[in-house]
Amino acid sequence: MTEKINTQSDIKRKLYLVGIGTGSDASMTQGCRDILTKAHVIYGASRILEAIDFSDAMKVPYYQSDKILEHMMTMEEDKIFVAAFSGDTGFFSGAATMKRYLEEKGNQDISIEILPGISSLSYFASKIGRPYQNVKILSRHGRSCHLISQVRRYEDCFIILSGCDDLKVSCQELQEAVLQNELHDITIYYGYQLSYPEEEAKEASFEDIEALEKDGLYVLWIHHEGAREHMVTPGIPDEAFLRDKVPMTKEEIRMVSLCKMRLTSRSVVWDVGAGSGSVSIEAAAMCPEGEVYAVEMKETAIALLKANKAHFAADNMYIVEGAAPESLKDLPAPTHVFVGGSSGEMEAVLRLALEKNPKVRIVINAITVETIAEATRLLEELPFTGIDIIQMQVSHAEKLGRYHLMKALNPIYILSATGCSDEG
Repeated sequence: MTEKINTQSDIKRKLYLVGIGTGSDASMTQGCRDILTKAHVIYGASRILEAIDFSDAMKVPYYQSDKILEHMMTMEEDKIFVAAFSGDTGFFSGAATMKRYLEEKGNQDISIEILPGISSLSYFASKIGRPYQNVKILSRHGRSCHLISQVRRYEDCFIILSGCDDLKVSCQELQEAVLQNELHDITIYYGYQLSYPEEEAKEASFEDIEALEKDGLYVLWIHHEGAREHMVTPGIPDEAFLRDKVPMTKEEIRMVSLCKMRLTSRSVVWDVGAGSGSVSIEAAAMCPEGEVYAVEMKETAIALLKANKAHFAADNMYIVEGAAPESLKDLPAPTHVFVGGSSGEMEAVLRLALEKNPKVRIVINAITVETIAEATRLLEELPFTGIDIIQMQVSHAEKLGRYHLMKALNPIYILSATGCSDEG
């Protein structure tokens, strides 16, 4: 860690963090223009400094927080310092990093003032005539955003892209989800080189997007009318899944098990012994910003997992081929673990989950007396709290002539607990 810079208590410097808008002169606010005109020193990336050609200030091509601070401390204290950023200072901006860095360094002699700019979101929304107060903001710029999981749930999504390739990949994913009937009634808009002379901001078809070849700065807006019908509770009908002879956690058991898991939108889930993937699919739909790892070692089940992942366009579900616990060791720490089958390795699975996250939430389904006994013993011996055990017996009505008889499924035990270890 870099040592804090020692400064004299009477030295005062004012640093403005300024968003210059989307790039053109017209997208720069008057307040930002005024302070840039008065500035003595302006820091920023080269292309940003080029856009501030109206200012006579010293232009220093630094955008790294440490370099800016180091240079500032060599200058006289009565100067007006500006760190300039593209777009808006509160929208995927380096301004937040700069502010946090100065706060961590504890430089009390530097005061900060933030001047926001016009973001690509607000600019683009105005161009296509859509309000953006409820939009879901996503970025594919050097990161994964689980596009389909988000679009499935939100009526409007705005995505920052790295370039034309990102745009095409995004639309290919959307088209596949439409073909699977996971998305319907969607409208796509793309923006290109916003605020520049070559700007484009228009509605487009999948074919239009595929034909684009110009490289440059792109953004994407997806309006999904069908999001209003998105189901937020578990309970996908069993018959909706692609099935074979691979075991599947049935609908009612799956619903209660998922509720016992207490998932959040950002959960990281291990589904150990995923079978056909019914739990993984539902968990993925409930955690649009999270990740679900479907762990399976049987080839027939793995093939079915892949088919169901494609069938439901579950882009935040990852299939892990191999036996537990070995196949779990390189996975991210889980917030939640569902054990539908462990092939005799339940203790190793639970110990590894606790090692990676001492507060992990565990849900186990058991049908045999031996599994129930082992699961109960492990939850009591290992550092878990809030142990809960329920037994479910589900019966479905079947028609016999003009009568209905109830046909019972095998009883299932659902065990749940939360890690309470202070270790790690």
